[in-house]
Amino acid sequence: MYRQIWVSTNNQKYQHILWRSEINQPIEEYKLTTVTYGIAPASFLAIRTLFEIANECQDNQISKIIKDDFYMDDLLTGSDTKEECKSVQRRISAHLEKYGFHLRKWCSNSMDIIETVEKSNQNEVIDIDKEENQEPAPSTSCCASSSLLPAALPWCSSSDISKGNTQETAYLILLIKIVPI
Repeated sequence: MYRQIWVSTNNQKYQHILWRSEINQPIEEYKLTTVTYGIAPASFLAIRTLFEIANECQDNQISKIIKDDFYMDDLLTGSDTKEECKSVQRRISAHLEKYGFHLRKWCSNSMDIIETVEKSNQNEVIDIDKEENQEPAPSTSCCASSSLLPAALPWCSSSDISKGNTQETAYLILLIKIVPI
């Protein structure tokens, strides 16, 4: 995600690195033009960029989702119906694409929603239950350690149950990850 955010031309002069592949080669200097992962303001710049993209959005629902439902490069959102979830999927993808953010890793508890994901070698549909190579434990009915989910939200897509929540959710969950192309 960071490599998709351009740094202002005026500030690029502060992002230089020195590099050489071999000890006997001369040192080369490179100017970095995008946000660099690991620098102190990187997380802030990524979130701030998403907020600006949301502010540019004419669709109030999509703007609110971008502002409220992202955790870094993960979008975790839902809807009351499959049709509404499909609509959100299409609208948010189209809006973020205008700014170079490509939603590429998809997960949902509904195959109807997953089937609307464009088939391409850049898109990846993820089955959390299969990724974990384990069946949900009967006592939790949840896949508690997926690397795709924010740590605070372990979730089993097939049974649509979130550990730590005493109620089953009525929402159709759509998990999307921004991945550079």
